[in-house]
Amino acid sequence: MLKKLISKLRFSTGKKDNFFLKNKTTKKSYSKAFVHKSFDEKEHNERLEFLGDSVLSLIVSEILFHENKKKGEGFLSKKRSRIISRKHLNMVGKKLIPDTRIKSTLKKIPPNIFGNTLEAVIGAIYLEKGLNDAKKFVRKHVYNPIYFNRFTDTDFKSEVLKISQKKGFLVEFKIYKQTGEEHKKVFTIDLYINKKQETRGEGRSIKEAEQIAAEKAINKLFLHI
Repeated sequence: MLKKLISKLRFSTGKKDNFFLKNKTTKKSYSKAFVHKSFDEKEHNERLEFLGDSVLSLIVSEILFHENKKKGEGFLSKKRSRIISRKHLNMVGKKLIPDTRIKSTLKKIPPNIFGNTLEAVIGAIYLEKGLNDAKKFVRKHVYNPIYFNRFTDTDFKSEVLKISQKKGFLVEFKIYKQTGEEHKKVFTIDLYINKKQETRGEGRSIKEAEQIAAEKAINKLFLHI
């Protein structure tokens, strides 16, 4: 149980299997993991987030390597990208962390901050308890088939292009903006159909953002085609 992993960093289960992080610890790393830069420009969680991002990638890579002995690099890389995708981490972070636990001055906490805070928590666990406890946390809360098995291998961008070609539509993917530090850039892509902006996707890479925008287009425009 997670209670055995982290002294005084407690997770209690609520309705619908939601976990609420109640940080009672005096350890500085755990406390800082929940501090957004808007709340404190000096003592915030971005360094922990940077560390947690790398630790998470390593742990997921190792799990995939050992659990998929006959699969090649392409399969492993693709599955890892889904598990550590911004979309997935935001969802898990929002499930685990109540917005009241995040210290910020923002009126509304956007999805990315939940994912970023989750990475910071992983970084804090790694620093305070070591890699083995970080692995236990990731296995239980991030590397969970209940979550990521719902992702498909569908190439939504190719599907959009294929349907649009049949219908004679002009499709364009354009970068709307990119934000964040070099190690944690977030790309926002707009999908235009016949020069009209229809959907928008956000991801840790241009490819991921394009896929999200294309999936939205499939659901919004082409569902019955």
